[in-house]
Amino acid sequence: MALYAANGFGCRTAYIVSIFAIALAWVIGSLNDGNKLQLTFFGALLSVYSIWPETIQLNSLLIFAAVVAQDSRSCLAITLSSILCETGYFGLDYVAQVLVSLVVAISLLPKLSSLSIKGARGFAGLYILLCIYNLIVPLQLSVPEQQSFSYPYRIGEALNKALGQELKEDGLYLIDSDHAKSDIKPSTIYGEHDIDPYEGNAFTVDNYTQPKRWKGRQYLSSENIRLSLSKDGYHALNFGSELKLQGLNVLSHQNWFNITPVAVVDEGVLFFGDSDAFVNRLVPYQVNFLKTLQYGTCYAKSVHMLLYLVILLLLAIASRLKRPMLFFIPILLVISLNLMDEQRGDIRLVSNNRGWPHTVGMYGIARHSQDSGLNYLFGNEGTRILALDRDMNGTLRDKEDLVIMGSSSKLKHSKGFIYAGETPMGTSSEIEDAYRIFNDSGDLIGVGTTSLTLNGRDITVISTNSPTKLDSAHLSLGK
Repeated sequence: MALYAANGFGCRTAYIVSIFAIALAWVIGSLNDGNKLQLTFFGALLSVYSIWPETIQLNSLLIFAAVVAQDSRSCLAITLSSILCETGYFGLDYVAQVLVSLVVAISLLPKLSSLSIKGARGFAGLYILLCIYNLIVPLQLSVPEQQSFSYPYRIGEALNKALGQELKEDGLYLIDSDHAKSDIKPSTIYGEHDIDPYEGNAFTVDNYTQPKRWKGRQYLSSENIRLSLSKDGYHALNFGSELKLQGLNVLSHQNWFNITPVAVVDEGVLFFGDSDAFVNRLVPYQVNFLKTLQYGTCYAKSVHMLLYLVILLLLAIASRLKRPMLFFIPILLVISLNLMDEQRGDIRLVSNNRGWPHTVGMYGIARHSQDSGLNYLFGNEGTRILALDRDMNGTLRDKEDLVIMGSSSKLKHSKGFIYAGETPMGTSSEIEDAYRIFNDSGDLIGVGTTSLTLNGRDITVISTNSPTKLDSAHLSLGK
């Protein structure tokens, strides 16, 4: 519990271990009590965590699970931790250490009084109301009106496409010296490393570099922002400015007990210490995070709101509930949120390698398209390009007319399959790092690239492990 309260000390693995340890403790308790209903509930909870690991960030679901377990001490400890972590410990020194000590003390209590139990439920309800507020009142973004940078480093085109709307153009990009002294009052200010002082801002003008690997970080923020970053895999911030501990702490990086705010709201202005997550070339890798900033969630908002309302209702009536099967409704709603999760885009990526956008491999293809001036995003609906990483299998969908295959990958179509070889062939047909392409009879049908009629339409197939070396003319076939 102390590890949970400390937010895993900023380490995602440690945080996940703490969640599973808490859940397994409840499973063992259910086994000892012979409570089959609780055991089924926690089995379902652990299954959801395993299938969709990002849902571990839903503190609201964990708080509700503590109520189902009738574990008031854990409910109180988890709720206090959730409230304080969500606010980034209010940016105050020693709050994290005091919180950990308090949570340990609560966990060691032999029994809570009836008043304390009611207090635990009250704090839990307060936390759910805070989640509802964050969902109803999102932060919302704006973009700079004028920028002197080239397309890959501008803020706007990819961001507008990812959010499905034209954002207000009253933002400010401080590193853009040609326009940083705009007369408008900005609603969003994007910082960067090595910026000059800006009057009235929240920047310390000190540079900040993430001390941990992007994918291994556990963030301090609202549960929906943390969940969105888990879905994306990381927060893209390599080298930016530090922000002052003031106003509303939107997002912080944590390294043990050292808290570094990287997004704050102060006097109605949203400050970001770095622009990486918002520039065109990296937007495809931060879509869930950006949606949550703009809309409060990266899921279907109505269903997400229903989840919170149901949890709030069940918290209020849990002690006198005569139909305990209703406890499974939040689990079913979380499953529905994930099954309904659709992201319209241009490139459907089938890969287990999603760690670094600057790779030459298949994961870097969206960044490469943006660098080439093609505003392509990853998605799972309405895509025109299918990217199969090496050793992966995929099925051709309607409207996909360009397939990029890594070595030893296999593509299924309506009348069979084709596959890429495993022996590199150098450069062939202007495709670097090319591989041979075979049909399901083992016949060679191309080296590097070929044109086929699949599923009743013309399809271009490219076989390479270095798609970021492709000329933009090859990628534009997906338009």
